[in-house]
Amino acid sequence: MKKLISILIGVLIIGSILTLAIDKDVMSISKYVNSPGNGSDAFEATLTAGHYTAGIDIPPGTYTITTLSGTGQVSSTKVFSGAIDGKGSDNRENLKTTIDNVQLPENVVLTLTGSLVAKIATDTADLKAMIPRRNTAVNPITLTPGQYKSGQNFDPGTYDVIWVSGLGTVSSSNLFDQGIFERMGFDDLTAKEFKNLELKDGSILTVSDLTIKLVPSK
Repeated sequence: MKKLISILIGVLIIGSILTLAIDKDVMSISKYVNSPGNGSDAFEATLTAGHYTAGIDIPPGTYTITTLSGTGQVSSTKVFSGAIDGKGSDNRENLKTTIDNVQLPENVVLTLTGSLVAKIATDTADLKAMIPRRNTAVNPITLTPGQYKSGQNFDPGTYDVIWVSGLGTVSSSNLFDQGIFERMGFDDLTAKEFKNLELKDGSILTVSDLTIKLVPSK
C-alpha cells in the first residue's frame, strides 16, 4: 500500500512539473507571437545594409518598410522575406517600394543587403523593451585582403564593417547566423558599410580585393 501511495505521489509531482513546463512554453510562445503591435510608441529610422535586432537596434513592433534608394534584399528571421529593387527608374518616386505589416518581435533580426537604403516606421513600437548591446568587441581593426579568425586576429563580438578602398567581397563562415556575404566598393551597386556583423569566437572572415575597417558596434 505504501509503495502504491509513493508511486501515485511521484506521478502527481511529475505531472505538475510537466504542466508547469508546458504552461511556461505556451506563455513564452504567446509572448513571442503577440509582442509586435502591443506597443504604443511611434518610431522610424533609415537603415542601410546590416543586421538589426528587435529590442537592441530597433524597438519591437509591426513595421512598414519603404525603400528610398539603392538595390538589395530585405529579410527577417520571422518567416518574412522579400527582394526590394530600387534601381528600376530614374524617377525617385518610382523607386519606392513598400512592404506593410512586417512583424518584428523581440530578438527577431531584420537584415538589409547591398546598397539598399530603407525607412522603417511603426506606431506600435515598444521602446521600453529596448536593452543596450553587450559587445565583447572593444578594439577597431583595419583588414587588407586575407583570411582572419575571430578570437585570434581580432576580438570576438559584433562589428560595423566599413569600406576603405578597393572593390571586392567580404564573407564570413557564419553566413546564416548574422554573418555576411557582401560586395563592397565605390560604385552605386555595392555597400559602403555593413552594420552589426556577428563574429563569434572561431568565425572566419574572408576579405577579397579590398581594405575594410571593423569597428565595434554600439
